[in-house]
Amino acid sequence: MQILEFLEKTISELSAKRVAVICAALAVGIIGIVSYELTTSTFRLDKYQKAADLLSSLEPLLESRNETVRSSAQEMAANVKSILLNEPGESFGLTSDQHRIALVILMSVPWIILSFVGIIEKFKGDPDWAYGLVGCLFLAFLFGFASYYVPSDLHWFYRYVAIPFVTYAVALSLFYAVSDDDEKNNA
Repeated sequence: MQILEFLEKTISELSAKRVAVICAALAVGIIGIVSYELTTSTFRLDKYQKAADLLSSLEPLLESRNETVRSSAQEMAANVKSILLNEPGESFGLTSDQHRIALVILMSVPWIILSFVGIIEKFKGDPDWAYGLVGCLFLAFLFGFASYYVPSDLHWFYRYVAIPFVTYAVALSLFYAVSDDDEKNNA
């Protein structure tokens, strides 16, 4: 019963902290499942097993005397082969340096976009507008610089999804925790 009460309270009294916890739990789950697949290849092996079963069931059709049946079976076998050879996100056709530049852009752009909040605050007359602007630009430089040194042979999921998401989540959680403490101290 406590679980149901917790879920009801979470939904009815949704706060920023609860949303952050839910997002963090979902992120850990997704990263865990993908990491499991990348280390064990269970899902990929299941795909290969299904393809092998399909190809073995096509074998009698490939030896058929009927030309239409044989050509259809050959087309299906070619489609199965293309599905097996198509590994999503292998290299995106980028060189090692292009992968690094793509990650630098991916890690820097959100902070550059957030720096526009500082410019908006300037026009609203906020006296502390420069802190947000300079802070976001500094984080854009810092995360961009650090991400350049992420190995380009790292799996695409870690390089373009896990590392940026975890970095953003940790940075924003720290900002949220610091601002939450400031609000408690001012109250």
